[in-house]
Amino acid sequence: MLTTPKVEPTTGQSIVDFQLRLLDAIADVEAAYRSIKHEEKFLIANKARYQLRWFGQRMAKLAGYTMVIDHVLAVGRAIGDGFAWFFYERDRDLIAEHLKHQRQRLLPPGDGALGERMTLKNMQGFGGRILIYHGTTTFLRMGDISFIDTSTMRVACVGELKTQRTAPDLIEVSIALIAGSADQLPKASDFEVARKPRERPAPEFPPAMRDRFARQRKTMGEAMARVHEKSVDDSLGGPSKFHFEELQEVVSRSRKRSFEYVHAGPGVVIGALRLSQNGNLGSNFLGQFKHAERAAAEVPQWAVKTVDPASKWNSLSLGSVGSGSGDLAFGPETIPFAWWPVDRETLKEILFGDVMVITLFNPAHMLRSLEERGFELTFDRRHRLKEAVRTHGDKQLGLDHFEYYYRLVQGSLLSEAGVMSIIDQTIEMATTRFDQAPVRIEIVPKVTRQSLPFRDRGGRKALPS
Repeated sequence: MLTTPKVEPTTGQSIVDFQLRLLDAIADVEAAYRSIKHEEKFLIANKARYQLRWFGQRMAKLAGYTMVIDHVLAVGRAIGDGFAWFFYERDRDLIAEHLKHQRQRLLPPGDGALGERMTLKNMQGFGGRILIYHGTTTFLRMGDISFIDTSTMRVACVGELKTQRTAPDLIEVSIALIAGSADQLPKASDFEVARKPRERPAPEFPPAMRDRFARQRKTMGEAMARVHEKSVDDSLGGPSKFHFEELQEVVSRSRKRSFEYVHAGPGVVIGALRLSQNGNLGSNFLGQFKHAERAAAEVPQWAVKTVDPASKWNSLSLGSVGSGSGDLAFGPETIPFAWWPVDRETLKEILFGDVMVITLFNPAHMLRSLEERGFELTFDRRHRLKEAVRTHGDKQLGLDHFEYYYRLVQGSLLSEAGVMSIIDQTIEMATTRFDQAPVRIEIVPKVTRQSLPFRDRGGRKALPS
C-alpha cells in the first residue's frame, strides 16, 4: 500500500507525494474501521433476530478486526510521526503545545476529509514552504497543517482548515494561519499566485462553526505566543546510555520457536520472538496477541535475573516495544520510534510485526540507588513510589512523579544509569544554585539526537537544543 512509485531520484517527487500516499492509505483503513463499527451497531440494534451463539461469534470476530485495524493505524501514524518529526524536531516547545490538546484518532469524514486532502495536494510548497499535514501523525494536534520555513527548518506557522460545500460540485476551504511573528506569515504575493477569481460571494459559516473556528484560532495564537516568548531555562545534559544496541542484537537473534532474551541493564531484560513472515500485516499482529500467553510463561526465569538481593522493593513490570498505539505514540521528551538509532531493517521488522519485542523491568535497582543517596522512600497503596525525600540539616529535598522515569526506561529504553544521571544533576542544581526555601524545580527531559547545525528563526547558525 505504501510502496514507493518509480520516480527520478533527482526530482524529490516521492518526498513531495509521500504525505498524500500515506493519507490515502490511512483513509482506506479508516473506511474499513467505520464499516465494522456500522455493522456492530446494526447487529446490536437487531440482536433479537440472531442466534445467540452466532451473534457472540460475529461480535468477537469484529472486535478482532478492530484490534488489528487499531494496530495498523498506529503503524501508519508512526510513519507519519517520523516524517513530520524531521521538520518539527527543532521546535520541541511547540510540540509540547500540540500535546496539550486532545488527539483526534480518526480523519474527518465527508467533505472535511476532501477539503484537507485538496489543501495538502494544492498548497504544498505554498510561499516556498513545506506543508505538513497533521492528520497522519499522533503528535500534531493543534490545527490541521503547519508550514515549514526551509531556510531555517523551523515551523513558520500553523493553520486551521474549515470546509464547506457551496454547490453540488464545489467545496470551499477557509484557512486561518497563525504565526509567532508577522514575518513568518505568507506574503500577499503568495496569495495572488494561489487565488482564482471568485464567481460568487464567499459563503458565511454557520454560527456554531464560526464560533468554533474563532476559538481554535485563539488557542493557536496563544500557544504560538507562549513558544516565542518563552524564556531560556537552565539546561543540563549530556550523552546518555540507551539500550538500542541490545535491542538490535536480540532482534537479530530472534527465532520462531521461542523468545530470545538479553539482560540489557541491572533491572532490564529485552525479549524478541520472530513471527511467521507471510507478508500479511493483520496476521502478524494477530500472532502477537496469540503469543502473549507464551511470553508470560517464559518470563519467570528471566525475571529472576533482574532481582536486586539487597533491595526490599523488587517488583516486575511487563511491557512491549513497537506493539500498538501505546508504544508507537510519543511524548515531548522522546523521539519517534522511526528515528531510533538502530538499523532500518530492525525498525521495519518491529514496526510491521515480523518480530514481537517485550521488556521486563524491575525498578528495585534504581530505588536502592535513591536510598544510597540518602532518600527516604514513600509508596502508595499500589506499592508505587510516591515520593523520595532527603533531609540535610533544616532543609529537605524531595523528588516526585518518579513513574515518569520508569516510562523512559521501558518506553524509550533509557538506561537506569541515564535516569540516575538526570536525578544527580537535579540534586546538584537544587543544592548549589538555590539557597532559598522552598523552591520547586521542574525537570523536563528531552531526548535529542546528534545532528548537523541548523539555523535559528533569524537565520543564524545554531546548535541543536
